[in-house]
Amino acid sequence: MSYELFFRSADAPPRRALIDWLAARPFAHVHPERVVFENEATGVYFAFDCQEGAGLPTFSLGYLRSHVFGLEAELTLSPFVAHFGLEISDPQMEGMGEGPYSPEGFLRGWNAGNRAGYEVALDEGAELWSLPREANHLVWAWNFARERTQALFEGADLPPAYVPTALLLLDAEGDLATGVSWTADLPLCFPTGIDWFLLPGEEARVLSRSVLMELIKAELHWPATHAGIGTPSVVIDAPSPAVRERLLAFAAPKQFMRLTADRVLDRELVEAVRARKEGRA
Repeated sequence: MSYELFFRSADAPPRRALIDWLAARPFAHVHPERVVFENEATGVYFAFDCQEGAGLPTFSLGYLRSHVFGLEAELTLSPFVAHFGLEISDPQMEGMGEGPYSPEGFLRGWNAGNRAGYEVALDEGAELWSLPREANHLVWAWNFARERTQALFEGADLPPAYVPTALLLLDAEGDLATGVSWTADLPLCFPTGIDWFLLPGEEARVLSRSVLMELIKAELHWPATHAGIGTPSVVIDAPSPAVRERLLAFAAPKQFMRLTADRVLDRELVEAVRARKEGRA
């Protein structure tokens, strides 16, 4: 199941010009009749089908995703439509219909179809993994800007610090959480809402955010309020050997499996769809 958006133009641009414009965008991978966007940092992907002789491309984005897939895809759709002066044909439920494109209309239509995808999955008894919408957004926003944030700590504005990838984690009990990996001996900038810190060693060990903040004490961390860091963050100074030893001593064994963004849904939407179905039963 996927959302499909069709484009219209009285004076359609050449196919080569369309493909070249898409190919120049970040995260584009060009295939003979398709341009696939795949952001390895966030795990978001979508595509434009550009078949020979088919006229303007068709945009597609899969359903059964968290809301962040729509947010990131829209960052390509708006400039694409504006650059070529296109209108759209959007036949989806709650879609935009025929006429001008709007970000609000796209997100409304995609979210409605995505909700239907959740309903189908629940009808089929699929195993659905989810996190609160806020947690999914935190991981996506952090990873989307991670390289830019890291560059801030490599310039003159801020002292050096490591900016890790935010992870989606599934433990052995089937519970989901967020986390970052850290060697416990480097300055670290991390999003304030992260759940776990994965520490080095032969055995997988972790610290919760609350335990970490207690162990490092106030003198070892400070809020990262630089205007270039969009997500509320904390920076930890490089721990002394004594502090690092204490961190590793308090770390507890725990196994996690990393999940990709397309496998973790918005919990509020899962629960709302489930409640609606149970109310009709």
